[in-house]
Amino acid sequence: FMERPAVVEVAEAVLGSEKLFKGQSIGQYKILGELGKGGQGAVYQVLDTKLKRTIALKLLPPELTVSEINRKRFQREAQLASALDHPNICTIHDLTEFDGLHFIVMQFVAGRNVRELVGGRPLDLTSALKVAIQVCDALAAAHAQGIMHRDIKAQNVIVTDNGQAKILDFGLAKLTQKNPEGKDQTELTVQGSPYGTPTYAAPEQSRGERVDHRADIFSAGILLYEMLTGTWAFHGKTAVDVRHAVLHETPKPIAELRGEPIPAKLQATISRALAKEPRERFQNIAEMRDELIAVLRASPESETSETTRFLENFKSYVPRRIQTWNKHGKLLLAGAVLLGLIFAGFLTYRFIHSEAARPSAQPVISSVAVMPFANIGGDANTEYLSDGVTETLIDSLSKLPNVAVKSRSSVFRYKGREIDPSVAGSELSVQAVLTGRLVQRGDALFLSLELVDARNNNHLWGSQYNRRLADLVTVQEEIVKDIAHYLRPALTGAEQKDLTRHYTDNTEAYQLYLRGRYFWLRFTPADHQKAAEYFNQAIAIDPTFALAYAGLGDTYAASATNGWISPREGYPKAKVAVKRALEIDNTLAEAHNTAGALAMFYDLDWATAEREYKRAIELNPNYAITYEVYSYLLSAIGRLDEGIAMAQRGLQVDTLSVPLGNDVGGAYYLARRYDQAIKQYQESIELDSTDAVAHWNLGEVYELKGMPEEAIKELQKAIGIAGRTSGLLALLGHAYAASGKQGEAQKILGELNKMSEQAYVSPYDLAILYLGLGDKDRAFEQLTKAYEDRTGWIIYLNVEPIFDPLRSDPRFVGLVSRMKFPR
Repeated sequence: FMERPAVVEVAEAVLGSEKLFKGQSIGQYKILGELGKGGQGAVYQVLDTKLKRTIALKLLPPELTVSEINRKRFQREAQLASALDHPNICTIHDLTEFDGLHFIVMQFVAGRNVRELVGGRPLDLTSALKVAIQVCDALAAAHAQGIMHRDIKAQNVIVTDNGQAKILDFGLAKLTQKNPEGKDQTELTVQGSPYGTPTYAAPEQSRGERVDHRADIFSAGILLYEMLTGTWAFHGKTAVDVRHAVLHETPKPIAELRGEPIPAKLQATISRALAKEPRERFQNIAEMRDELIAVLRASPESETSETTRFLENFKSYVPRRIQTWNKHGKLLLAGAVLLGLIFAGFLTYRFIHSEAARPSAQPVISSVAVMPFANIGGDANTEYLSDGVTETLIDSLSKLPNVAVKSRSSVFRYKGREIDPSVAGSELSVQAVLTGRLVQRGDALFLSLELVDARNNNHLWGSQYNRRLADLVTVQEEIVKDIAHYLRPALTGAEQKDLTRHYTDNTEAYQLYLRGRYFWLRFTPADHQKAAEYFNQAIAIDPTFALAYAGLGDTYAASATNGWISPREGYPKAKVAVKRALEIDNTLAEAHNTAGALAMFYDLDWATAEREYKRAIELNPNYAITYEVYSYLLSAIGRLDEGIAMAQRGLQVDTLSVPLGNDVGGAYYLARRYDQAIKQYQESIELDSTDAVAHWNLGEVYELKGMPEEAIKELQKAIGIAGRTSGLLALLGHAYAASGKQGEAQKILGELNKMSEQAYVSPYDLAILYLGLGDKDRAFEQLTKAYEDRTGWIIYLNVEPIFDPLRSDPRFVGLVSRMKFPR
């Protein structure tokens, strides 16, 4: 045996025996009894006489504290462990010294460790899986903070009587980054001495090599193997023999040792965790956890009430990246000023290097696509829910710093399709793809999410959420927090608050709002009527729901602009709704955007409109619709090149958006750059051949280029998609007239006149048709009415090429002057 250093013997002589006795007091702590003792120190159950609570006190022996190097290691143990806040990790309360003895004050956990629980016999499958799932989840939380345990073993996992697992002793944990001086933290340990217990240590640990978080994955696999078999995966008479087995042998199949079959997925999960090479294991312990959850869900025991509760209540927990390590507001007891300074520097360094502190296998993601959630069951009545959750996540995650999130219009073309993340990622030019599944059964709501690296199809993060439908608002906030903590773990408090901001706490009002959004996005007259009804119902339940007012304003404004309702009816209603939205929340970009549109379309107040658009962009630079309507304004007032540039900015925000591509084409059209407009519309059709607006606008350009037959063909395609709307019919009639088919044009005029008896028909559309038929008087009559009604597209009067034949007419000049365009 190796002789003990003289310094240790001297220390023990000075300090006396390190064993404490029942009834003995250590400062405010009274010893109630010894709980256990190991190589890292003895643990006592104590009474905190100040706070009147039972806690645990860990006393380190002189070997670990007598030298400066070992004291630093002791300090590091407490610092790292105290930064963790997870229901399956034993909480560190304080770090203290008394009469030369060093202690860690921690949570008292009543229960048995896994070694005692197993007792040489296999646990039942369900119990073993529940413990392993909790251990994996706790390690996932630690790894997310750049912390490894490095000594996961049966003695370090306590299981309470109610089945809760608690990991103890992060004493061998180390940061996965280097310290500020550039020296690795392992230099505080004797070189060549592997961390961890040989039976549970990964091969790279056994070799004394530098390790990362995948060593914990190996140890967790060993722990689960022990729970399922009652014995260790690797055996030997000496530590050397065990290490040899770890390096070179393969564990016996679990079914052979249990004497009964186990799920193939479970054996595969453990085999992968126990791979000799780190690159062949799970690359993130959350993957292992999710596999084990899937095994438990598929087991017959999952139908029992206890297991059902476990699965319903279980969720991935990812802690805040930076948090106070001493929850009671003091770093150390009096006299430990030096340690406080050391830890302050440690925290500062970790904050500055938060990205570097991630587990080495976790890539930094800078672009994400949130794919449309699958509505499992296909109930059309819940489609609004899956779409709404998707849209909410897109909006929220777009606020993350340095993360580009694809917009709704880019990703919803994948709706209803089987999604290969690598293919979608390549098409959308993103690094990661988030997919989701939603199931609603009565009041029960289940969501399953997975974040996949699109470059290699590796699982990055995943979680499942079992909630009530009444918890819809809070579960979305929870999901956003969890994803954000994975993507950007070092968010400031203000960034976190902005990220999870919601506009109502009333779930019923929120569901009605989502229904309204669902119908608004379908963009037909009937659907917008339904949208307005749902928004009004949401407002009736929560009169302070700013987003619902903004949605209502959008609905009335869009319906009026597109001629689905009279502008005299729609625009005033929209103004009332938007005014109320901004009174409630003046930082709502959507409301400022609609306020700008109303100033432009209804008030013809160009300066106010531009000011509102600029404010909307300032509040949310990722809200692409603002660039769209801002480009309308710039083109309408004759700043044609700026209009093109603004539309292109919108397309840069959302590169695959067909509507934004159409806006670029429209800006080219108004600038008389027809060939570029045609090219842009053709690109839109290539992306989505069912987009009616692209065919509509392409037909208009063809006619202005003197290609009426091609124009008619495209306009007929648009009508086949969108139906016989007044705008499409008027333009088709104009094209018929231009091609000499006066009879066809007259038929369309008759159809529009008949249509006007039942619904609003835009005088702007009628003016276009009369102009095609050569009836300038009727055309001016309708244009004047369009101005008086504030029909939406009258704003283009001074730049719309189709009106070029009228520009020399004094009536046209007079009408343009009434529009108050800036000079």
